[in-house]
Amino acid sequence: MLYDLGAIFLFVIIFIFTYWWITKPKNLPPGPLGLPIIGNILEFRGKENIARHLKELGRQYGDVYSLRIASQYFIIVNGYEAIKEAYVHKGTEIMDRANETALILELAQKKGIIMANGAEWKEQRR
Repeated sequence: MLYDLGAIFLFVIIFIFTYWWITKPKNLPPGPLGLPIIGNILEFRGKENIARHLKELGRQYGDVYSLRIASQYFIIVNGYEAIKEAYVHKGTEIMDRANETALILELAQKKGIIMANGAEWKEQRR
């Protein structure tokens, strides 16, 4: 009896994690699936240039795609036209986004036109 109860409990836990892993909000753009609990954090393991890897994911999923790191979803926007669309035409829709600046700065390592400044910014503008 106790053995059966433990098996049922384990099944329920596995079902909940699998459901949480597979489902995501309906309004999110496509993106890599990720793992339960940790999300897509392993996508960046061993990558020296995070910005280049994000661009590669953009080629695979399109200019706008989503990633999940732990339980937080991130929308990644690549390319001039997609960024212009997001900020100029849909600015009111994205203005209430979460403030995850510290995590973004850590992942981007101050690379990219928006994250860089000084000499790095001038180099990337060329």
